[in-house]
Amino acid sequence: MSMMIAEIYEALVEAGTSEEKAKAAAGVMPVTDNLATKTDLQELRTELKSEMQELGVTTKSDIQGLRSDMNAELKVLKFAVFSLYPFVLAIAYRIFS
Repeated sequence: MSMMIAEIYEALVEAGTSEEKAKAAAGVMPVTDNLATKTDLQELRTELKSEMQELGVTTKSDIQGLRSDMNAELKVLKFAVFSLYPFVLAIAYRIFS
């Protein structure tokens, strides 16, 4: 039992709840040690904004522009790879036949 849950258990027993019910209630209480607070989220938002500014990305349209640029480059790369594929097969056929 963590410290917080033990405190809840003790408070419920002091309030007059039976030990069984206090244990059950303390057992279902979520442990909040690892949850993000509003401050944590605000700090994360600030960090992300500063990193985006360092990269030169400031708006959704910038992100969409980067995405379309990446897709165009990927299409060119796919074309290059698949256009060489028949030549590789022909060379492999010549070597192994």
